[in-house]
Amino acid sequence: EAPEAFNNLGVAHEMVGQSMLAQECFSRALGLYPGYADANHNLGAKFPCRITTHPLRSLFTRDDYPGAGR
Repeated sequence: EAPEAFNNLGVAHEMVGQSMLAQECFSRALGLYPGYADANHNLGAKFPCRITTHPLRSLFTRDDYPGAGR
């Protein structure tokens, strides 16, 4: 299960008129990755269309480590 997959599947469902399935997919994406901007936007949008073209980062970036950004 990947949040990006659920988000993009939700957009596809919306495009073919399956709004209830789309909303379920966006909710599942947010359940797996709270704060996911694309899924959050799509969940509340009149016309959900934000797809995710790259996998979400699951590892830390350099800025996340203690003492970074000095």
